[in-house]
Amino acid sequence: MTMIDNKEKLALFHRLLHAGMANCDLRLLEEQKPDASGLNRFRINPERYAGDILFALIDVASEQLILDNRKAVNQIQLTKAVAPAMGKTVAKAKPTQESPAPTEAKKKPSRKKRNILRFIGMTFLT
Repeated sequence: MTMIDNKEKLALFHRLLHAGMANCDLRLLEEQKPDASGLNRFRINPERYAGDILFALIDVASEQLILDNRKAVNQIQLTKAVAPAMGKTVAKAKPTQESPAPTEAKKKPSRKKRNILRFIGMTFLT
């Protein structure tokens, strides 16, 4: 890729910056420049270092390559999400225990516990 000046690089950076795409950008950076500095740090928490990953990626990949990579990864994720829904429906098993009384509400985990579980990768639908 040809070198671009800092003004163009910064404009491109602001156009492409999206923390949700950090994993896609990290994979592309590993493919394009496996000896890039900071890869170990980026792998620990890609969302936190999304800006650093993208800034390093702009030096080695074109805007179109970055966008095409993101599009391909999103298509793969969408296919994985839709595939189980298109399969056979599974019949629900009958419960063997009595269900709790309708007046008993399920207690939500505390804020501290939710934050800990989010940190380790589990999420809740609230």
